[in-house]
Amino acid sequence: MNDIIDIFGSKIFTLIGRSAIVSFALWLFLTVFSGKAYSENLIAPEGQNWAVIAESDRLDKAIGIARKLGQTSRVVETIGGEFLSVVDPTPKSLGDHAKTLWFKMPDDAYLSRGEGFLKTVWQRSNPVLDQKELKPDGSADLGTGSFRIKARRSTTNDGWRIKLSGTQGSNQLFDLAYDVSGVANWESSIFIAEIDPTNSSPEIIFDAFSGGAHCCTTRMIAYETKYRGWAIAEGDTRDGDRFTFEDIDGDGAAEFDEIDQSFLYAFESYAGSWAPTQIMQFRQGEMMNVTFEKQFQPFLRQDVFGMEFSANNSEGTWNSNGFLGAWVAAKSMIGEGTGAWSRMLFLYDRDNSFTKDFCKLLDNSKKECTDEENSFPKQLHQHLVETGYGDLRPY
Repeated sequence: MNDIIDIFGSKIFTLIGRSAIVSFALWLFLTVFSGKAYSENLIAPEGQNWAVIAESDRLDKAIGIARKLGQTSRVVETIGGEFLSVVDPTPKSLGDHAKTLWFKMPDDAYLSRGEGFLKTVWQRSNPVLDQKELKPDGSADLGTGSFRIKARRSTTNDGWRIKLSGTQGSNQLFDLAYDVSGVANWESSIFIAEIDPTNSSPEIIFDAFSGGAHCCTTRMIAYETKYRGWAIAEGDTRDGDRFTFEDIDGDGAAEFDEIDQSFLYAFESYAGSWAPTQIMQFRQGEMMNVTFEKQFQPFLRQDVFGMEFSANNSEGTWNSNGFLGAWVAAKSMIGEGTGAWSRMLFLYDRDNSFTKDFCKLLDNSKKECTDEENSFPKQLHQHLVETGYGDLRPY
């Protein structure tokens, strides 16, 4: 039932439920008596709490940590000027939140109703305009505004076929068909998102999963060409069963937030592997690696902060060759590779024999490899040079 608040005999506003009244009253009290201007009400609903995972004095560090906490994370500024990396309010306990993290919950993490939260200063952008799941031999309708898409899948001998039909109001834009071969006939996702600002329409992105352990999702993109026609381009194939994208540089078109897959299995097993970020951009049918472009430097720095926070809360990670290889590469992208290389030399696991025959990969005439030839620094140097991160050795 609606609760009516009567102030000085006038019915000022209506709130739904007592929990909303309590939250509003607490926000109003803080706004009036804290001396700070609260730009939004961040008091959690009754029975729910924010999970505060980390506190930072730097915004870029707080953002980097928040990025590691999932899709419902954000950074809030407090009335004291601190930046908190938090997960949006839920009824969950701190222990429940810990189960969703792939690193140890920090000892100083806590739950909060949001008292002292001044405003949200960062939240992950969501470029998805519409999204549906597309089952085998199923169909889906999706759209944004007057832009409408009909998608239908049908099974083939070695995969499946998708048919896409697009309209803008009463105008028929396209009828396209695409055969996806060599993949599992599993459910796929289909999105509408703006990822190419060079045309006048958003793009349609759908994926196909190969099946099998540690593999692999291929994405296909339907887009308006520069000649005003429509086509479907096959994007790259990535490890895992999904991909993520967001408008990283704030230009109105989303980039794909990926990892450099060359680091998987390079220095550790799959489970022990880490990888630096790789940023991919779609333009007129082509996927381009734009990681090293200057507008992405803030994002790369945030990513390093997130990696280091994760390592600080994962036992033994700072001595893991899998982590150190990715971390040195990530630091090199923000101009700090030489210092990271020097630190790595003190930290790496000298007893790790994951690639004990490394020298034979470089010279197949070799019968045996010396300890120096098999050393992790030797392997890492070779990998960084070959993959474009450069020679980071200070000598």
